[in-house]
Amino acid sequence: MRLAVTLFRSRAVGLLAVVVAVLSLPSLLGCSTNTNHGANFFLQDFEWRLVEMDDSPVDPGSLVTVEFQAEELHGSGGCNRYRGLYRFSGGNFAAQQMEWTEKACPGDSLRQQERRYFDLLRVADTAAIVRGKLLIDGPEGRLVFEPSGKG
Repeated sequence: MRLAVTLFRSRAVGLLAVVVAVLSLPSLLGCSTNTNHGANFFLQDFEWRLVEMDDSPVDPGSLVTVEFQAEELHGSGGCNRYRGLYRFSGGNFAAQQMEWTEKACPGDSLRQQERRYFDLLRVADTAAIVRGKLLIDGPEGRLVFEPSGKG
């Protein structure tokens, strides 16, 4: 019985040491353990391409993108360039002071898609990166982005 208790304790201590080592790894490598900072850093690593809006694929002829730098965001709505400020902390997201060019879109469906994109982005209140996709949600719908390969 004593041998079983001793083996159990030594395995538990070993497992605890592994857990502590894994949790310490970011600080040992000079990385921040602040998950919000890490998420912001990850956001800034890529140009994100919109692939889905309101649970539907975007128009295949459009290229809707967003890039994050410091507190600024910018990209293409498909027809027009835009920029603004953003905050992302603890899963909370806000795009503010949004402005965009006023070029005409080559078609009504692209114009409607772009307008809907800007509307959803302006009222979004949460964001998360799930399985490599950026999900931006709000009371009116969801935007789903994938890294575009540029970044």
